[in-house]
Amino acid sequence: EKRQRDLMILRDSIYKKREEQIVKTAKELDKKRKEYEEKIIHEVIREEDLFIMLDKADNILKEKKFDVAINEYKNALSILTDLGPRWETYISMIKNTISNVEKLKHSQLTKKFEEQKKIEEREREKQERVFQDYI
Repeated sequence: EKRQRDLMILRDSIYKKREEQIVKTAKELDKKRKEYEEKIIHEVIREEDLFIMLDKADNILKEKKFDVAINEYKNALSILTDLGPRWETYISMIKNTISNVEKLKHSQLTKKFEEQKKIEEREREKQERVFQDYI
């Protein structure tokens, strides 16, 4: 009878340990599931931020505010890098966009400089004519 009782105690102990292990495993799985869901939500929010930033950069570019647009594209590039390898193909596209905007900015500055030179040249010629007429 003592042996029977000891076996019952042992069996109950093993059963409780298994039950505790199952509960522990279920809690761990639930915790991992929640962490995964939070990670996915965070990634979705970052992706939405990325698209908002790219739209904003495109609109700024349409206004020909090149420096501000370049900064927005660089911020988007930073988010792309953080999002990981599945977004790598877009990194080169954004880098090309930044390069093209920098070229546009340079060509606009060159154009403004040339226009200013022409205005100054006309003003100088006008002053020379006035001076020649005066003599």
